[in-house]
Amino acid sequence: FICLGLKENKTLMSLHLNDSNLKIAGDEVSEMIRSNKAIAELNLSHNYLGNKQLKPVLKALETNRAITLLDLEENEIISTDGQLIADMLVANTRLTRLYLKENLLEDSGAEAIASALMINKTLQALSLTNNLIKSRGAIALGSALIFNKTLKSLTLNNNFINYEGISIISKALRVNNTLKKLYLSSTSIRSDSIVLLCNALKINRAIKNLDISSNVIESCGVQALCELLRSNTTLKRLFIDRTYIDYTDIKEISEMLKHNKGLKLLQLSNNVLAGKDVVAIAEGLEVNKTLKKLYLEEAVVEDGGVKVLEGAQKKNRKIRIYY
Repeated sequence: FICLGLKENKTLMSLHLNDSNLKIAGDEVSEMIRSNKAIAELNLSHNYLGNKQLKPVLKALETNRAITLLDLEENEIISTDGQLIADMLVANTRLTRLYLKENLLEDSGAEAIASALMINKTLQALSLTNNLIKSRGAIALGSALIFNKTLKSLTLNNNFINYEGISIISKALRVNNTLKKLYLSSTSIRSDSIVLLCNALKINRAIKNLDISSNVIESCGVQALCELLRSNTTLKRLFIDRTYIDYTDIKEISEMLKHNKGLKLLQLSNNVLAGKDVVAIAEGLEVNKTLKKLYLEEAVVEDGGVKVLEGAQKKNRKIRIYY
């Protein structure tokens, strides 16, 4: 009934049909998409949509000129559905944000979408979090970034990217000046991958947000990051929470903060910080003039450490510390 009523809608611009058991209403949704000219944001997440329901919806989107945001998080989208999504992205000239989190696209689905990204000229944000994507899919997506000039945000969290995937993504970052946000949390990358990324970011002048949290980045990775950030002023938000850093790493970060003139947000939560770690961070904060937010939540900051942080905050009034 909702879909029937919306066929002639001219005012409603955002429609949330998440958790609506749309598994039985794929055709009705597709008819609404074809007829409606006003809705710009469509949320179909958590509906267990499979190939049968997804196919007419994506087909309708090929010619839709109104919808700019499509959320298909946590449905039953599998690897073979990747080509349906790719066909839609090639034909559609309006969609700017596509969220496919918590599905089962795997490498072959990612490869199909990557092929579409080489042609598509409108999509600006793509989320593929937790889709069982491994190196092959990441390589395809990285290759697409070499040619794509419109995507601004790519989220690959909770996939198995590894070194092979990062090597191609890093290669793309050397020539891609459009992508602004790259999210690689919990992607099984280690210090060798971080070194590749940092070397690419010495050339890249576009990436503003980098999330490599929940990876074991090791001391070599921290050193590479800090070396980069001593001179890089483009990166504004860095997420390295839950990365198992130690005191040597904290000292590197402290020295980096004394020189960096770009970072606005630094996420260090869920790392174990002893008293000397907090002292080192405070020393960096007293010199730094640009950092606005520092997150140390769940970082095991002792009472003495809290007082040290409070002292640093009094000396540097521009920063807010969350612990």
